[in-house]
Amino acid sequence: MSPSRLRLEERASAAPHRTAELHSLAYHQAIAPRLRRPIVEEAQRKLARWREEGRLDGPHAEAWEELLARPIEEIREAIVQDDERGRDLRQSSPLAGLLSEQERRKLLSTV
Repeated sequence: MSPSRLRLEERASAAPHRTAELHSLAYHQAIAPRLRRPIVEEAQRKLARWREEGRLDGPHAEAWEELLARPIEEIREAIVQDDERGRDLRQSSPLAGLLSEQERRKLLSTV
């Protein structure tokens, strides 16, 4: 297979993954302004449940625990970063479920 053909296939296979990343980024951009301490506390409880149930490994859980202990503005900034750390955090976000189904569908249709 030629190198250019391989690059095309790599990009094509990466496209669905990047689309999922962009959906997650858009979701977190929508919820960031809504974050308040009670929402963060609920996310902390969800995170604790996930750890007890073995649904989230140590490094990811620790990263979220550290972030959720920070001031709200720092949490808002971190969850909307389109960098490796932001993408890693969003893959296991305890902030899921904050948008209504209607809001979520509308958001996904625009990405």
